[in-house]
Amino acid sequence: MKSLFNLLFIGLLLSATTVIGQTNSTKNSSANQKSNLQFLEYEEFLGTEMVKDGSRLAQISRRWYGEQAFWVYIYEANSYQIKDPNKVYPGTILQIPKMDPELVNPNNPESIAKANALKEKYLKKK
Repeated sequence: MKSLFNLLFIGLLLSATTVIGQTNSTKNSSANQKSNLQFLEYEEFLGTEMVKDGSRLAQISRRWYGEQAFWVYIYEANSYQIKDPNKVYPGTILQIPKMDPELVNPNNPESIAKANALKEKYLKKK
């Protein structure tokens, strides 16, 4: 099962034809490190959601995917408009990416572990 999951994950990464970089013209060195992050370009979406006051990506992820850990995929899909995943402003319209079901399976500990690994990557680069 683990090798099948890894093959699915690798296949998802390989199927992304374009990788986009997030740019940020700031003098802060940690922000400059963040500008070197690369995200998958998502082409299919389940829908959109407007951020309300007090909303967090984790809450939105729980509504769409059934697990808060998968917020990282919403962040990646909207990285062009979200500079800090902890600061998503009210009125922002988020695109919710359509994901491989095994990648966002709330009952699969490996799916959650992959999302948490991305979380560590994105949050430590702030």
